[in-house]
Amino acid sequence: MPRSLQFKGTCDGCRVVLGRMAMHRHLDQCVKLAPVKKSGLVKRLRIAVDAPYASPYWIIVDAHPNATLKELDDFLRELWLECCGHLSSFHVGKQGYALDPIEEFDDRDLGVRISDVLLTGTIARYEYDFGSTTELRIRAGKTVIGPKSGEHIRLLAQNEAPIILCESCKKPATVICAECTMERTSGARCGRCRKRGHECEDALWFDILNSPRTATCGYGGNW
Repeated sequence: MPRSLQFKGTCDGCRVVLGRMAMHRHLDQCVKLAPVKKSGLVKRLRIAVDAPYASPYWIIVDAHPNATLKELDDFLRELWLECCGHLSSFHVGKQGYALDPIEEFDDRDLGVRISDVLLTGTIARYEYDFGSTTELRIRAGKTVIGPKSGEHIRLLAQNEAPIILCESCKKPATVICAECTMERTSGARCGRCRKRGHECEDALWFDILNSPRTATCGYGGNW
């Protein structure tokens, strides 16, 4: 994946742009995300999700106490991952939780409540697609007061879309050549340079999306 040039994110409430650590502090006082009613409130678990290895992709969410790992799985698929209906799993310590549990591995079902397996300070691992795997790191933070009704998994903040430069002209790119990435070159092109032609025969092009799965399997394919 081509190197990103930025790691900041946007608050989903007030749209302020901050670095990741500053965003955690901001969320404690964001008026737009604060509960309006004094009744009907619950303690929600704040969760940070990122792609490891110095990736620019990260989100912060909070989870209703009745939210399940299946709901978090659905959320991650819709926001970042879904391409071909692959299997997925969570790993909390030595325990696995899978969309399709394997009995011999002692996997458990994703119907378990998040609050029962992710305690404050817990770091878990998530995998989508066991062939071209996208791995995410999940860190359970503190409990915060939030709305009882509405979304069980609520997006609080997300990284800004990375700026990836065209390999030819160094302007912001919009697509990536799959064959080039296999040859360990960026393969990134802006729309103009893509139209000029490309050395790869039958190139498969992927849209550059704000996702750690960009240019993986069928995600973002526009061929």
